[in-house]
Amino acid sequence: MRDNICEQIDFILQGGLWEKITKELTRFTTSALIIEIKDEDIVVLEAVNAKLDRLVFKGVGNELLSYSPEVPPVRKIFFDSFSIPVIPQLGEWTNAIRFHGKEWDIYILITETPSQDLLDAIEPFLKVISLWISLRNSSQLEEKLSALSYMILTTKNIMATIFEPMSVEYFAEFLRGVFKESFFAEKTAIYVDDGSSIKLIKGDDLGSPSRSGIFAAKILSPTPVIYKDKEANEIGLNSQFMSGKSVFILPITDSTTEIVNYRLFCIGVMEKPNAQEIINFMELLGNVASKSLEIRRLHMATDENTKRLNLKSYTVAAFYNFLQKLLSCGERIELLSFLLSFFNETSRAERVKLVVYDARECKYCLIGECFSGIAAQCFDPLSEVMERVSGNGEGEIDEVGLALLGFEFKDMPKCRVYPLWVEDKLEGFVAMHNISCEKETPDYSVVFKMFCQIAARELYFRLTC
Repeated sequence: MRDNICEQIDFILQGGLWEKITKELTRFTTSALIIEIKDEDIVVLEAVNAKLDRLVFKGVGNELLSYSPEVPPVRKIFFDSFSIPVIPQLGEWTNAIRFHGKEWDIYILITETPSQDLLDAIEPFLKVISLWISLRNSSQLEEKLSALSYMILTTKNIMATIFEPMSVEYFAEFLRGVFKESFFAEKTAIYVDDGSSIKLIKGDDLGSPSRSGIFAAKILSPTPVIYKDKEANEIGLNSQFMSGKSVFILPITDSTTEIVNYRLFCIGVMEKPNAQEIINFMELLGNVASKSLEIRRLHMATDENTKRLNLKSYTVAAFYNFLQKLLSCGERIELLSFLLSFFNETSRAERVKLVVYDARECKYCLIGECFSGIAAQCFDPLSEVMERVSGNGEGEIDEVGLALLGFEFKDMPKCRVYPLWVEDKLEGFVAMHNISCEKETPDYSVVFKMFCQIAARELYFRLTC
């Protein structure tokens, strides 16, 4: 007996309730429609001898509510019946039996005035319907709590990773994975806006966004924007992937800078992205991702500043050591050997050659060269008897200029040349081939030029005077 009661209760609460109600209805009426109002729509729960072309009637709920009498404020659940005008979308229904509770309304629509026997037979179902609604709300709440629990777990995993240093491409792939797994989006894509065009960098090709809508905004907050399929088509997205679906676009941007390289757009195609908890989680993810970009930019700026400080520290130490050693060089050969060795170690070039003007011979001589760190001195004349080359004392000498001066190093194609100017006279030069990429920067070039100026003056006074 007890098991039988439990089975009946379970049957009723799992949906058999409407079957019980329809059996009672068929005793008193030939056709009926059981509906529920959700937001502004009407959803069909059960039908008795009614021809329908759909189960959801959009935007009709408020009209039916407007025909319903007010509910007494003291009643938590309420049962009544009343006549209604014909609503063309629903059919030729002229009377309604209403089951009302907190935040829910269920109607039975019929074509004739309900008899008292019908009302007496249907009214006991009011409390059962209220119980069924409570059970359904509990199930929906459990689903929301389960989704919330999953989102919290996802957030924990995101926080452990998203602030790690990574390239923009890897960052985009990371975001795409989060959106695909967290929101179960059918299609996901990450686009980057470089200021001139919007390009796909990771994910599904959802079209070529035009500079309109959210893509035209200059100032963006990391808040998701939901587009319907037709609206998405208007901003350049491919509507063939979006028929009957919604498209969310979440901008990720560094709010502290105007650098557009960090302006990303996360785009996804979903069935139902409108649940508030999903939108809230998207906004949370957008804020975290934007902060991650800001931190990444700050790390890059810090690294750049650190490099500059290291360069300055290196320059000061190098100048001190350079001047100390330079002043301690006594013999001519010792001075030239030191300069060759110094420029080789400082540049870390594959090949370095030092050429100096010999005032006694009136010729430019190759003092020596270093190849892969190994130094060799030669003191070979490279020119005929000639005066020092004149110039403005500031210009650089390229490979063509060397050839015009009569110097040609076939073993050093495309070499970098640092001239040793003393006022407007060329005292010599340092030719370098395949300088270390770390060293071949504008800042290091300035340092080399400063060393060359000091070396040129020391050579001039040591070898001339």
